[in-house]
Amino acid sequence: MINIPDLVAKIRAAVLGVEVKLTIADGIEAINTVVEDTTARQLVVEDKQTAVEVRQDLADSNEIIRKTNEIGRINVEGERVTEFNGIKTEYDSYKNVMIAESNVAALQNGINKNTSDLANNTSQLDSLNTNKADKTALVTSNLNITNNTNAIKLKANQESLDITNATVTTKTDKAYVDTLVQAIASGAPSTIYTTLALLKAGIPAGNTKSYLTTDGNWNYWNGSAWVAGGVYQGTNWQEGINARTDFRGKVSATLKDSIIGNEAMFYNSLKFELSDNLYNGVRNESISATGAIENIGITDIYSTDYIKVLPNSQVYTNAKTLSGINPYSLCVFDINKTFIGAITVDDNGLCFLPYNAVYIRTNVKNGSLQIYDNGALFIKNYIPKKLIESLKASTEIETLLDLKNKNLYDGTISIGIRREFFGDIINTSSDFAMCNFIEIVPNSVITHNLYNYYPAGEIVSCNFYDANSQYVCSMRSSTANFTTPSNAKYVVFNLKVLAVNYDATGGFELYCNNIDESGIINDVQNSKIDIANLKQIIGLENGKEIIHVSDFYDGIKTDSQVIIDCLNFCSLFGKRTIIFDQKDWNIDEVILLESDTTIIVDGCTIKQKDNVFDNVFRGNNLTIDPSNPYGAALSVADIKNIKILGINNAKIIGCNINKTGVNPIKQINELMIGDVWGWRTLQISLSKCDGFEISGFAFTQQRCWAIGLDKCSNGSVHDLNIVSTRINGDGVDLRAGCHNIDIYNITGQTWDDGVACSALSLGNYPVGGWAYPMEPTNGLNASMNIRDLDIHDITISNITLGGVVASTHDVILLCANGLRVYNIQVNDIIETNVGVREAVIYIITGYGGGYVDNDLNSIRVNNVVSKIATNAIMCNAKVNNMMFNKIKQEKVGGALSNITNMDGITITNS
Repeated sequence: MINIPDLVAKIRAAVLGVEVKLTIADGIEAINTVVEDTTARQLVVEDKQTAVEVRQDLADSNEIIRKTNEIGRINVEGERVTEFNGIKTEYDSYKNVMIAESNVAALQNGINKNTSDLANNTSQLDSLNTNKADKTALVTSNLNITNNTNAIKLKANQESLDITNATVTTKTDKAYVDTLVQAIASGAPSTIYTTLALLKAGIPAGNTKSYLTTDGNWNYWNGSAWVAGGVYQGTNWQEGINARTDFRGKVSATLKDSIIGNEAMFYNSLKFELSDNLYNGVRNESISATGAIENIGITDIYSTDYIKVLPNSQVYTNAKTLSGINPYSLCVFDINKTFIGAITVDDNGLCFLPYNAVYIRTNVKNGSLQIYDNGALFIKNYIPKKLIESLKASTEIETLLDLKNKNLYDGTISIGIRREFFGDIINTSSDFAMCNFIEIVPNSVITHNLYNYYPAGEIVSCNFYDANSQYVCSMRSSTANFTTPSNAKYVVFNLKVLAVNYDATGGFELYCNNIDESGIINDVQNSKIDIANLKQIIGLENGKEIIHVSDFYDGIKTDSQVIIDCLNFCSLFGKRTIIFDQKDWNIDEVILLESDTTIIVDGCTIKQKDNVFDNVFRGNNLTIDPSNPYGAALSVADIKNIKILGINNAKIIGCNINKTGVNPIKQINELMIGDVWGWRTLQISLSKCDGFEISGFAFTQQRCWAIGLDKCSNGSVHDLNIVSTRINGDGVDLRAGCHNIDIYNITGQTWDDGVACSALSLGNYPVGGWAYPMEPTNGLNASMNIRDLDIHDITISNITLGGVVASTHDVILLCANGLRVYNIQVNDIIETNVGVREAVIYIITGYGGGYVDNDLNSIRVNNVVSKIATNAIMCNAKVNNMMFNKIKQEKVGGALSNITNMDGITITNS
């Protein structure tokens, strides 16, 4: 090789010109030598390449000759095949004649052998299928055992222990309990009397049993007289009420999964939940008083499947009334479906479940099955004028004209019971059934058709209930019209059994607000308003597509797969309205929403399956880090115009059993609940969304906050009921960067803060006690202008909540790390009497340093009523331009305010 660097070095080091020339000459000679060597090698390579090409040409020529010969051979073979087929056809004709004439017996033997072989194969296949089913059942059983074992292990988590310790001090005195226990032989009430006086008259000599009265008290014999022992509540003494007067179970007017069935058969009055034991859950067998299966294959009596219930609660059954079966047939089982005992049902169909009851079963006469099932039939819900956007398509104008709540037999709670007039007492009555709670509009006219089924001249009565299903009043009318009270939300009619047995075209109907709707109906019928204008009237923009998720349901796919199919179908629409109705939806993954999407959940529930760890709804604008899926998103795109609306008692419910995982900070396995686990604990999560609305839902069983919004603007959150019982269970949380948002009409009871505005920027996670951020956009904060992270221009009004933990608040305004909270209006924050709170309103800096005086500023708080909070208002920071007006403290011993620095704060009219 030529050493170019050495030659160049010699030139640079040369002193005389002749040395430079000699060095250059040496270089040229060396280069020439290399070129000549390279040329020689190139000639050798070219010769070899030529030889290769010649051999390749020869090979190609031979291949062409071979293929030509092969084609000729194939043609010859084809001619031979044709000749053979002709011979075979002739042979077959002779063979058939021979078989027909002389070989019938031999042929029959062959057929018999084939038939026998087929039967053996079928038997073997059946055996394999049986083994497969047995193994599948075993796997399912093992999985259930594992899940149950895990659930039991988690019962003693620290959260439950803390709550228990906090509750111990409120329990009844032991000496008092011992006195009551000695007076009775059994803790389970035997039956119900209307009043204590009737009990005294019915059993004047007393006994060792206890009895309920309809005022909610349990009563016992003290040795000389019957006395009230306090309000009955299962195994607890004098805490809460579980009386029969609390029976306000609701049934959705929309049929669930096409079948109502035995859903009407049992309900749990404690939490107003119905069982899920439908008609297609009955079995061709009966169950004995010992829980044993007997009479397999019986045709006149069936047993139900396992019906899930709540421990320490009461259940009602109409099986005795309808079927005439002895009460012992109500059998109780524990979580492992192990028989506990038989429960006696009283004459009113009521019984009380023990502490370890998880399932019940009973018998049903075959002749009663049609009473529990009305066929595969969906009933349309009443659609008020403001919700006519539930229209499926512009061609379905008939939907507009069907402004009736068809609360037929399918929606009744039970046959054989009725609500008494002027009260909320439920009694048995063989002539009546009780309809479902029907939602109505206050101060409006409702019209029924019950006179079609009542005897002439009989007066119809109904009961009205408020938004919390509490009894308001009763009314009677000799006409078909009732004017609803100003505080009424629901109405209940007692239906003649004759009326409820009619089908969907002739049964009980309630026309709601027909007077209010008549104008728009007449205009549509008289073609004064076309569909396009009608959509404008009801708020629908032109071009918005309306799709029902149920259109994609086929009974085979999971509910989440159905929802994904629907979302994919709508992905090409510029704007879309997606309606969940017809059934409850059980999901195993998040529902992702694009811009310009309206979700309407109409009269049904969206519930997360067990062990799901994700949001129910989330904007589809996050780029998730696959290496850290619970952490901050890698990027977050802007989205806009998202509405998530619930109507007709829509619900969002979290898991019954939550997922467990190893806490990366504590390095222990625990339930994945609470804010330590980050933003996937939210039920609804929106990030960087401009223009949104969330309303109309009842939230329960959330893992942490019900709603979390970060860097969102120009939206509203309203008309929600939130009941949270798990750690860090906030209601609605606005995080860094939120502005121009209205929050109003929030009710319920929250484990943690009800409404929070928290402007924080905590940096990278884990930090402190938090493993993951509660804001998917947390990774963007460092690159943003700090003023874009402020929370401002927020209104919070009409918040009515109870509390669970003493260190929490109804409304909290919080900032740290240099972020600000300003231009906030808070109005009408009135606590319930349930639970405990530290303060109704708390203005605070914390959860990080860097607070600058007056970062909290320009805040107005008006009309605050403290009933359970230790302080009506609190503030621990130096603020500016903050005014409190009309602040009341109603808690005995509570303080009006706890403020560390009054500079910048004004309190008036308190």
